[in-house]
Amino acid sequence: MQHALVNVSVATLQELSDQFIEYGYSVRGHSKWTMRTRQSHLRAFVAYCTLQGITEIDQVNHYVIDQFFVEYTKTRSQNTANTARRVLKVFFQWIDGYKETPTKIHTPSIYLVRVKDATPKSLTHEQICTAIKKAKHPQDSLMIAVMFEAGLRISELVNLKVCDVQREVLHIEGKGMMQRTVYDST
Repeated sequence: MQHALVNVSVATLQELSDQFIEYGYSVRGHSKWTMRTRQSHLRAFVAYCTLQGITEIDQVNHYVIDQFFVEYTKTRSQNTANTARRVLKVFFQWIDGYKETPTKIHTPSIYLVRVKDATPKSLTHEQICTAIKKAKHPQDSLMIAVMFEAGLRISELVNLKVCDVQREVLHIEGKGMMQRTVYDST
């Protein structure tokens, strides 16, 4: 009995990256912002690998990842690089687990770099009042005032609908589609 040789093609990094992004959108239902961030970091990694002549997943090892981050941090902050490290961890875990494709990557060995905690900078009450007064259009003044008073992110303000405003209450859909209510404190 003869056994035919099966030509098993190894998935390319680009194919796996595209599949991972599609999986995040369609199966996991991650937000478009989460997936855009993941896609951006994966594109940078795939582009780096392609420049190094690495196109298949079985060619990627820890040295390749380390060299990618050496280059990556030349033009990006350590916080951004840590986000990319998290993305690569999840990506390789997905390849190994969901795709059942073994890799040379031991994901716990993709370490985050310690970054000094930066204290968030906030505007003073006077700076906010100045911004409100100097806005060119009344709707700009209103948006600045609502953001400041309700503690909204820009994306939350942009997605605010008229039906979300009910007397002294704002119904906000925040990050990760989390719902919260903001009450007028006056």
